[in-house]
Amino acid sequence: MQTAWNKGLPPEEQPFYNKKHDQDFYEKQKQTNLERYGQENCGSMAIKTSVSNIELEYGDVFLEGYENNKRIGKYKVDYVNEKTKHIVEIYGDYWHCHPDMFDKNDYHKHLSMTAKEKWIFDNKRKLYLENKGYKVDIVWERDAKQAIRNIRL
Repeated sequence: MQTAWNKGLPPEEQPFYNKKHDQDFYEKQKQTNLERYGQENCGSMAIKTSVSNIELEYGDVFLEGYENNKRIGKYKVDYVNEKTKHIVEIYGDYWHCHPDMFDKNDYHKHLSMTAKEKWIFDNKRKLYLENKGYKVDIVWERDAKQAIRNIRL
């Protein structure tokens, strides 16, 4: 087993002790995250949420032949069928600011934007995918849950 050369050194002797990136680094990081993912801080994106479970369950029930979480250009899509050039996006009611729950001026603290800004971002994303030749259908979380309940009755 290999041991790090600096293991056991006091903090002040560690090579990066008390050193920080300059402000430009953090601004560039935020801008990159905003462009790629639509939010400045993406640390929580790795956490599996109940919406992700709904996506998987909906896909298992309704989307045979579709791939999950495939990257198309600069975006990851929920489900895509490359043969038919069809994308299905499952929009979480909270994360995509369902219009029945959010007013356009409501500020979404986790996204650091208003509902209207999120809708504009989502629409740009949809247009980008359509310009790549895909048909994009949006299914809201509540509709996905209802469809799964109806199938199981």
